[in-house]
Amino acid sequence: MSMGNALLNSKSGGTGTGEDTQTKTGMGITFPSDHNYALLIGVGKHSNPNWSLPVTVNDVYALHHLLVDPKRCGYPPHPPNMRMLVNEMATGHAILSSLQDLADYAANDSEANLLIYYTGHGWLDASGRYFLIPHDAQIENLAETALSADRFIEALRVIHSQRLLVILDTCHAEGMATAKEISLHGFHPHAVPEAVASTIVRGTSRAVFSSCLGEESSWILPDQSLSVFTHHLLEAFNGAGTPAGARHVTIANLMAHIGPSVEATAARLGKSQHPFFKFEAEAFPVALPGRSNEPSDSRPEGVHTSRTQNFHGEVGIYSEGGGDIHIDHWGRRG
Repeated sequence: MSMGNALLNSKSGGTGTGEDTQTKTGMGITFPSDHNYALLIGVGKHSNPNWSLPVTVNDVYALHHLLVDPKRCGYPPHPPNMRMLVNEMATGHAILSSLQDLADYAANDSEANLLIYYTGHGWLDASGRYFLIPHDAQIENLAETALSADRFIEALRVIHSQRLLVILDTCHAEGMATAKEISLHGFHPHAVPEAVASTIVRGTSRAVFSSCLGEESSWILPDQSLSVFTHHLLEAFNGAGTPAGARHVTIANLMAHIGPSVEATAARLGKSQHPFFKFEAEAFPVALPGRSNEPSDSRPEGVHTSRTQNFHGEVGIYSEGGGDIHIDHWGRRG
Protein backbone atom coordinates (compact mmCIF):
# COMPACT_ATOMS: atom_id res chain seq x y z
CA MET A 1 0.00 0.00 0.00
CA SER A 2 1.40 3.41 -0.95
CA MET A 3 2.29 5.98 1.69
CA GLY A 4 -0.35 8.27 0.21
CA ASN A 5 -3.10 6.08 1.63
CA ALA A 6 -4.30 6.78 5.13
CA LEU A 7 -5.84 6.21 8.50
CA LEU A 8 -9.13 5.91 6.62
CA ASN A 9 -8.38 3.27 4.03
CA SER A 10 -11.06 0.57 3.83
CA LYS A 11 -11.40 -2.91 2.46
CA SER A 12 -14.31 -3.47 0.12
CA GLY A 13 -17.48 -4.97 1.47
CA GLY A 14 -19.24 -4.48 4.81
CA THR A 15 -18.14 -2.32 7.69
CA GLY A 16 -18.44 -2.48 11.42
CA THR A 17 -20.54 0.69 11.46
CA GLY A 18 -23.73 -0.75 10.05
CA GLU A 19 -23.65 1.89 7.28
CA ASP A 20 -24.48 0.72 3.77
CA THR A 21 -23.43 3.99 2.12
CA GLN A 22 -19.74 4.53 1.54
CA THR A 23 -17.96 7.68 0.43
CA LYS A 24 -14.70 7.76 -1.47
CA THR A 25 -12.18 10.58 -1.61
CA GLY A 26 -10.12 11.40 -4.66
CA MET A 27 -7.38 9.14 -3.25
CA GLY A 28 -9.65 6.07 -3.26
CA ILE A 29 -10.07 6.15 0.53
CA THR A 30 -13.40 4.69 1.60
CA PHE A 31 -15.61 5.71 4.52
CA PRO A 32 -16.55 3.96 6.82
CA SER A 33 -13.62 1.60 7.34
CA ASP A 34 -13.17 -1.66 9.24
CA HIS A 35 -9.40 -1.09 9.22
CA ASN A 36 -9.49 1.87 11.64
CA TYR A 37 -8.72 1.26 15.32
CA ALA A 38 -8.69 3.86 18.08
CA LEU A 39 -7.74 3.86 21.75
CA LEU A 40 -9.01 6.95 23.59
CA ILE A 41 -7.76 7.51 27.15
CA GLY A 42 -9.10 10.19 29.49
CA VAL A 43 -7.89 9.73 33.05
CA GLY A 44 -10.60 12.02 34.46
CA LYS A 45 -11.33 10.82 37.99
CA HIS A 46 -8.10 9.80 39.72
CA SER A 47 -7.69 7.57 42.76
CA ASN A 48 -6.11 10.64 44.36
CA PRO A 49 -8.96 13.21 44.06
CA ASN A 50 -6.46 16.08 43.97
CA TRP A 51 -5.18 14.73 40.65
CA SER A 52 -8.57 14.41 38.96
CA LEU A 53 -9.12 16.14 35.59
CA PRO A 54 -12.85 15.98 34.75
CA VAL A 55 -12.47 17.85 31.46
CA THR A 56 -10.41 15.00 30.01
CA VAL A 57 -13.49 12.75 29.95
CA ASN A 58 -15.35 15.43 27.97
CA ASP A 59 -12.42 15.51 25.55
CA VAL A 60 -12.56 11.75 25.00
CA TYR A 61 -16.31 11.62 24.40
CA ALA A 62 -16.17 14.57 21.99
CA LEU A 63 -13.39 12.94 19.97
CA HIS A 64 -15.19 9.58 20.02
CA HIS A 65 -18.34 11.22 18.62
CA LEU A 66 -16.35 12.64 15.70
CA LEU A 67 -14.33 9.50 14.96
CA VAL A 68 -17.36 7.23 14.69
CA ASP A 69 -19.24 9.64 12.41
CA PRO A 70 -19.26 7.88 9.00
CA LYS A 71 -19.32 11.30 7.31
CA ARG A 72 -16.06 12.28 9.01
CA CYS A 73 -13.73 9.46 10.07
CA GLY A 74 -15.81 6.30 9.85
CA TYR A 75 -14.38 4.31 12.74
CA PRO A 76 -16.60 1.38 13.75
CA PRO A 77 -18.07 2.44 17.12
CA HIS A 78 -17.44 -0.74 19.11
CA PRO A 79 -14.49 -2.96 20.11
CA PRO A 80 -12.18 -4.07 18.72
CA ASN A 81 -12.10 -0.96 16.51
CA MET A 82 -13.02 1.58 19.17
CA ARG A 83 -12.01 1.42 22.83
CA MET A 84 -12.33 4.14 25.48
CA LEU A 85 -10.67 4.10 28.89
CA VAL A 86 -11.98 6.83 31.21
CA ASN A 87 -11.98 7.43 34.96
CA GLU A 88 -11.51 4.17 36.90
CA MET A 89 -10.97 2.22 33.66
CA ALA A 90 -7.84 4.22 32.76
CA THR A 91 -5.40 2.19 34.87
CA GLY A 92 -1.82 1.53 33.89
CA HIS A 93 -2.56 -2.16 33.35
CA ALA A 94 -5.62 -1.40 31.18
CA ILE A 95 -3.65 1.04 29.03
CA LEU A 96 -0.82 -1.41 28.42
CA SER A 97 -3.25 -4.27 27.82
CA SER A 98 -5.19 -2.18 25.29
CA LEU A 99 -1.99 -1.24 23.49
CA GLN A 100 -1.11 -4.95 23.24
CA ASP A 101 -4.58 -5.59 21.83
CA LEU A 102 -3.91 -2.97 19.17
CA ALA A 103 -0.65 -4.71 18.31
CA ASP A 104 -2.54 -8.00 17.94
CA TYR A 105 -5.22 -6.42 15.74
CA ALA A 106 -2.56 -4.84 13.52
CA ALA A 107 -0.74 -8.16 13.23
CA ASN A 108 -3.91 -9.74 11.85
CA ASP A 109 -4.96 -6.80 9.65
CA SER A 110 -2.38 -5.76 7.08
CA GLU A 111 -4.31 -2.54 6.43
CA ALA A 112 -4.77 -1.52 10.07
CA ASN A 113 -4.57 2.19 10.84
CA LEU A 114 -4.36 3.32 14.47
CA LEU A 115 -5.11 6.43 16.47
CA ILE A 116 -4.09 6.67 20.13
CA TYR A 117 -5.28 9.65 22.17
CA TYR A 118 -4.25 10.33 25.77
CA THR A 119 -5.47 13.26 27.84
CA GLY A 120 -4.30 13.56 31.43
CA HIS A 121 -1.23 14.38 33.50
CA GLY A 122 2.31 14.06 32.17
CA TRP A 123 5.19 14.45 34.66
CA LEU A 124 8.97 14.54 34.48
CA ASP A 125 11.26 13.35 37.27
CA ALA A 126 14.56 14.87 38.38
CA SER A 127 16.55 12.49 36.18
CA GLY A 128 14.61 13.45 33.05
CA ARG A 129 12.38 10.37 32.87
CA TYR A 130 8.86 11.07 31.60
CA PHE A 131 5.64 9.50 32.90
CA LEU A 132 1.97 9.43 31.95
CA ILE A 133 -0.23 9.29 35.05
CA PRO A 134 -3.00 6.66 34.92
CA HIS A 135 -5.93 6.42 37.34
CA ASP A 136 -4.13 4.17 39.83
CA ALA A 137 -0.72 5.89 39.99
CA GLN A 138 0.40 6.41 43.60
CA ILE A 139 2.59 9.27 44.79
CA GLU A 140 4.45 7.03 47.23
CA ASN A 141 5.65 4.82 44.39
CA LEU A 142 5.12 6.90 41.29
CA ALA A 143 8.07 5.50 39.35
CA GLU A 144 6.49 2.02 39.52
CA THR A 145 2.77 2.82 39.38
CA ALA A 146 2.83 5.50 36.67
CA LEU A 147 3.28 4.64 33.00
CA SER A 148 6.85 5.50 32.04
CA ALA A 149 7.65 6.79 28.58
CA ASP A 150 9.94 3.78 28.15
CA ARG A 151 7.08 1.32 28.72
CA PHE A 152 4.73 3.37 26.55
CA ILE A 153 7.27 3.48 23.70
CA GLU A 154 7.97 -0.24 24.00
CA ALA A 155 4.23 -0.96 23.73
CA LEU A 156 4.06 1.20 20.59
CA ARG A 157 7.20 -0.34 19.09
CA VAL A 158 5.54 -3.75 18.65
CA ILE A 159 2.59 -2.21 16.79
CA HIS A 160 3.09 -2.65 13.04
CA SER A 161 0.27 -0.78 11.34
CA GLN A 162 -0.12 1.12 8.09
CA ARG A 163 -0.48 4.41 9.97
CA LEU A 164 -0.13 5.44 13.60
CA LEU A 165 -1.23 8.81 14.95
CA VAL A 166 -0.50 9.47 18.65
CA ILE A 167 -2.12 12.54 20.23
CA LEU A 168 -1.04 13.60 23.74
CA ASP A 169 -2.89 16.36 25.60
CA THR A 170 -0.87 16.56 28.82
CA CYS A 171 0.26 19.10 31.42
CA HIS A 172 -3.28 20.34 32.10
CA ALA A 173 -3.54 23.72 33.80
CA GLU A 174 -6.58 22.41 35.68
CA GLY A 175 -4.28 20.10 37.63
CA MET A 176 -1.56 22.59 38.45
CA ALA A 177 -2.58 22.58 42.12
CA THR A 178 -0.84 19.21 42.30
CA ALA A 179 2.53 20.69 41.29
CA LYS A 180 3.64 21.45 44.87
CA GLU A 181 2.60 17.99 46.07
CA ILE A 182 4.45 16.09 43.36
CA SER A 183 7.51 18.37 43.57
CA LEU A 184 8.12 17.01 47.07
CA HIS A 185 8.64 13.62 45.40
CA GLY A 186 10.93 14.88 42.63
CA PHE A 187 8.37 15.29 39.82
CA HIS A 188 6.99 18.29 37.96
CA PRO A 189 4.33 18.76 35.23
CA HIS A 190 5.73 18.67 31.72
CA ALA A 191 4.58 18.17 28.13
CA VAL A 192 5.93 15.15 26.26
CA PRO A 193 9.68 15.77 25.72
CA GLU A 194 11.09 16.06 22.22
CA ALA A 195 13.23 12.97 22.67
CA VAL A 196 10.19 10.87 23.60
CA ALA A 197 8.19 12.02 20.59
CA SER A 198 11.17 11.45 18.29
CA THR A 199 11.41 7.86 19.50
CA ILE A 200 7.67 7.26 19.05
CA VAL A 201 7.73 8.26 15.39
CA ARG A 202 10.66 6.06 14.40
CA GLY A 203 9.44 3.87 11.60
CA THR A 204 7.08 4.37 8.70
CA SER A 205 4.02 6.65 8.71
CA ARG A 206 3.93 7.63 12.36
CA ALA A 207 2.95 11.00 13.77
CA VAL A 208 2.84 12.54 17.25
CA PHE A 209 0.83 15.63 18.22
CA SER A 210 1.38 17.28 21.60
CA SER A 211 -0.82 19.97 23.12
CA CYS A 212 2.03 22.15 24.36
CA LEU A 213 5.78 22.58 24.75
CA GLY A 214 8.03 21.94 27.74
CA GLU A 215 6.64 23.32 30.97
CA GLU A 216 3.74 25.13 29.29
CA SER A 217 0.23 24.24 30.44
CA SER A 218 -2.59 22.81 28.37
CA TRP A 219 -5.39 25.31 29.05
CA ILE A 220 -9.13 24.76 29.40
CA LEU A 221 -11.87 26.70 27.63
CA PRO A 222 -13.58 29.28 29.89
CA ASP A 223 -16.79 27.21 30.00
CA GLN A 224 -14.77 24.17 31.18
CA SER A 225 -16.24 22.07 28.35
CA LEU A 226 -13.01 20.98 26.62
CA SER A 227 -9.31 21.65 26.60
CA VAL A 228 -8.28 24.41 24.20
CA PHE A 229 -6.14 21.92 22.27
CA THR A 230 -8.86 19.30 21.84
CA HIS A 231 -11.42 21.97 20.91
CA HIS A 232 -9.25 23.06 17.98
CA LEU A 233 -8.30 19.46 17.17
CA LEU A 234 -12.00 18.73 16.64
CA GLU A 235 -12.38 21.84 14.47
CA ALA A 236 -9.45 20.68 12.35
CA PHE A 237 -10.88 17.17 11.93
CA ASN A 238 -14.09 18.84 10.74
CA GLY A 239 -12.22 20.73 8.03
CA ALA A 240 -11.17 24.07 9.54
CA GLY A 241 -7.80 24.89 7.99
CA THR A 242 -8.39 22.57 5.04
CA PRO A 243 -8.52 24.36 1.66
CA ALA A 244 -12.01 24.85 0.24
CA GLY A 245 -12.95 22.03 -2.08
CA ALA A 246 -10.45 19.54 -0.64
CA ARG A 247 -11.68 15.96 -0.65
CA HIS A 248 -10.07 15.01 2.66
CA VAL A 249 -8.41 16.42 5.78
CA THR A 250 -4.73 15.49 6.17
CA ILE A 251 -2.39 15.61 9.16
CA ALA A 252 -0.81 18.68 7.54
CA ASN A 253 -4.22 20.37 7.56
CA LEU A 254 -4.64 19.45 11.23
CA MET A 255 -1.32 21.09 12.06
CA ALA A 256 -2.09 24.15 9.96
CA HIS A 257 -5.21 24.83 12.01
CA ILE A 258 -4.28 23.59 15.47
CA GLY A 259 -0.98 25.45 15.85
CA PRO A 260 -2.07 29.06 15.25
CA SER A 261 -5.58 28.53 16.65
CA VAL A 262 -4.39 27.17 20.00
CA GLU A 263 -1.82 29.95 20.25
CA ALA A 264 -4.50 32.57 19.50
CA THR A 265 -7.04 31.19 21.97
CA ALA A 266 -4.44 30.89 24.72
CA ALA A 267 -3.33 34.48 24.06
CA ARG A 268 -6.93 35.68 24.42
CA LEU A 269 -6.96 33.98 27.80
CA GLY A 270 -3.73 35.79 28.70
CA LYS A 271 -1.78 32.51 28.49
CA SER A 272 0.88 30.91 26.31
CA GLN A 273 0.50 27.53 24.64
CA HIS A 274 2.31 26.18 21.58
CA PRO A 275 1.37 22.73 20.23
CA PHE A 276 4.08 20.73 18.53
CA PHE A 277 4.07 18.02 15.91
CA LYS A 278 6.47 15.31 14.88
CA PHE A 279 5.98 12.88 12.02
CA GLU A 280 7.75 10.48 9.71
CA ALA A 281 5.21 10.19 6.93
CA GLU A 282 3.54 11.91 4.04
CA ALA A 283 0.60 14.09 5.01
CA PHE A 284 -1.88 11.21 5.06
CA PRO A 285 -5.64 11.87 5.22
CA VAL A 286 -7.50 11.41 8.50
CA ALA A 287 -11.05 12.60 7.80
CA LEU A 288 -13.58 13.93 5.34
CA PRO A 289 -14.13 17.68 5.79
CA GLY A 290 -17.42 19.03 7.11
CA ARG A 291 -20.08 20.84 5.12
CA SER A 292 -17.82 23.89 5.03
CA ASN A 293 -14.06 24.05 5.12
CA GLU A 294 -14.22 27.51 6.63
CA PRO A 295 -13.34 27.96 10.32
CA SER A 296 -16.23 27.56 12.76
CA ASP A 297 -17.75 30.57 14.53
CA SER A 298 -15.88 29.61 17.69
CA ARG A 299 -12.51 30.10 16.04
CA PRO A 300 -10.56 32.98 17.64
CA GLU A 301 -10.61 36.33 15.88
CA GLY A 302 -7.56 37.11 13.78
CA VAL A 303 -6.77 33.48 12.91
CA HIS A 304 -7.19 32.90 9.20
CA THR A 305 -7.36 29.82 7.04
CA SER A 306 -3.79 28.77 6.25
CA ARG A 307 -2.14 27.16 3.27
CA THR A 308 0.20 24.27 3.95
CA GLN A 309 3.12 22.63 2.27
CA ASN A 310 4.25 19.16 3.23
CA PHE A 311 8.00 18.59 3.57
CA HIS A 312 7.75 14.99 4.91
CA GLY A 313 8.15 16.14 8.50
CA GLU A 314 7.77 19.90 8.33
CA VAL A 315 4.80 22.12 7.67
CA GLY A 316 5.16 25.68 6.46
CA ILE A 317 2.29 27.90 7.58
CA TYR A 318 1.78 31.20 5.80
CA SER A 319 -0.56 33.68 7.47
CA GLU A 320 -2.99 35.51 5.22
CA GLY A 321 -2.57 38.50 7.51
CA GLY A 322 1.02 38.98 6.34
CA GLY A 323 4.32 37.71 7.62
CA ASP A 324 5.82 34.27 7.29
CA ILE A 325 5.29 31.89 10.20
CA HIS A 326 7.22 28.65 9.92
CA ILE A 327 6.27 25.85 12.28
CA ASP A 328 8.86 23.09 12.39
CA HIS A 329 8.51 19.58 13.86
CA TRP A 330 8.05 21.14 17.27
CA GLY A 331 5.68 23.98 16.57
CA ARG A 332 8.19 26.68 17.45
CA ARG A 333 8.07 29.90 15.55
CA GLY A 334 11.17 30.51 13.50
